[in-house]
Amino acid sequence: MKEEDRNAIYSIFCNLTRDFDPKYVMPALIQEAIMTPEEIKEMIASTGSTEQKATLVITKILDIASLPTFVNILRHNNSFNHLAKMVLSVTGFVNEEETEVKQVESMASNGNKPTRIDIFTGSRRKVKNFGHHLKRLIHGGNLDEFQKQVNKVQQIWSRVRHDITIDVAQRAEIADFMFTVLDCQLATLRIQNNASMYDHPLFVEMIKIIPFTSNPILSSMSYIARHGAAVILAEPLEAGLSEMMHAKMHSEHIVPCKEAGMVYYQEIDIMVRQYEKETTENIKNDMLNRCRLALGQFEHEDSAVKEDFTRMLYLRMANIYLGLNVFGRVIKNASVTEVDIAAAQQCLKNVKATWAGIDLRRQMFYYIAKAVLSEKRNRPDIALVKSKLALEMANSGKFKNEQPSIQTLIEKYEFEFAAANETELDATLKELDKLNLDEGY
Repeated sequence: MKEEDRNAIYSIFCNLTRDFDPKYVMPALIQEAIMTPEEIKEMIASTGSTEQKATLVITKILDIASLPTFVNILRHNNSFNHLAKMVLSVTGFVNEEETEVKQVESMASNGNKPTRIDIFTGSRRKVKNFGHHLKRLIHGGNLDEFQKQVNKVQQIWSRVRHDITIDVAQRAEIADFMFTVLDCQLATLRIQNNASMYDHPLFVEMIKIIPFTSNPILSSMSYIARHGAAVILAEPLEAGLSEMMHAKMHSEHIVPCKEAGMVYYQEIDIMVRQYEKETTENIKNDMLNRCRLALGQFEHEDSAVKEDFTRMLYLRMANIYLGLNVFGRVIKNASVTEVDIAAAQQCLKNVKATWAGIDLRRQMFYYIAKAVLSEKRNRPDIALVKSKLALEMANSGKFKNEQPSIQTLIEKYEFEFAAANETELDATLKELDKLNLDEGY
């Protein structure tokens, strides 16, 4: 393996060791002469953690194998296709000729092409559009209308769930609507950062309804990701990341779609919290790589859905570049370089280019990012205006978790703006004093 490819892979090493489990690719490890059967037996008998085993195996692969071999191992039985994509992404970036990357992609497409379920049906489009409508109601702060739609679906599901005269396909479609309602209800609790939501009865309802849905793999994936995003409110972040890994394994069985993109998005949210505790460049780059992978999941969605979620991801990327957490609060000790500032500015330009139809919550995050960006550009006056606009959005949508963060920004920028004005006034007074002493004036 080329040195630059190995170094690129080291930049996502934490992500690889967190998600990789050698037991799923043991035949490939033997076939590619990475480990002998005896070494495999010793590894199985070892009392080390999965992450420790993953570290040893991946380190050995990087020492003795080629890039195509590593990717083929990750793709064995479609076990870790998402990791293979990340490896291809980072190595493709540093490999100028990209010959080895192309070789890998060719080998993967010929030998290990995964079989995925095509979920893009007419019924799924109806359910997805309804879910998107509910999301926009939540993010617009229109909770009364949201509850009205929830009640409507609950009444329909209560009526048909045990009705044997209802067509199976029709019942499955209504179950999909009901599952979407439950997911959106949990999303409202997540926005509120409700610490008790990880064991909320709504999760039990989701589990009960999964077998009735039209695609249990898809709904199971969404359930696991939603629960993973909630469990971190009561347990260590690693518990949530572990659930996200299982959700991503589900995603390997379906074509790229909104639901798979949301798995990445929720995982990124957990990683932002991890970044708050440990502000390393590796975690930062991992998050940005996940954002790029997530963007590709929306390619085949309807234009409105694709635009909305793409906008959401660009905002998340801008926040990462600017060192902001999930509530718009500045992360202490987060490094923000000039390159980061330029990248954040480009992300915000991408958001502004699709401004029509942006919901209230995303407007709020946009203005928070613009405020911090303006501060980085030494414009506390503009930062103050943008932060006050963000507070208006937060108040209108009743986004209580973000209000304190925005208020802190406003107070900071008011002080900086006043200090800048005082400095400018002092310079003006000194200039007038000088002119007064000049007899020729």
